[in-house]
Amino acid sequence: MSDRQSQPLTSQIGEVLTDLTTLISQLQVEESSVSAEPARVDLKQAFIDRFLNLLNTSSLEDLENMKGIGETRAAKIMEVRAEEETPFTSLADLGKIGLSIKQAKGLVRKEFARMLD
Repeated sequence: MSDRQSQPLTSQIGEVLTDLTTLISQLQVEESSVSAEPARVDLKQAFIDRFLNLLNTSSLEDLENMKGIGETRAAKIMEVRAEEETPFTSLADLGKIGLSIKQAKGLVRKEFARMLD
């Protein structure tokens, strides 16, 4: 079991927020010479990547407690993870658990909003 898998979800979420804060700080350094749109895209992708990592490494219990996942999806995620080492590398990969891209984006938004509460 990796260090991240043994960490509670709240600790992993804290790491996500730290990473996002660091990324924002780095992007603000050159804000005057760079368009805001690339920074927004980078930040968005960084959060998506961290969310996918949570799906790839969280315990069953932590997955069940994630907003929008629940017991059924958590069980399916664990089933897919048993077949592949890192099954979720893009939002499209959430099709493996029966989600459309629109539904996958909704899950990311819910998790991000929950983290900010």
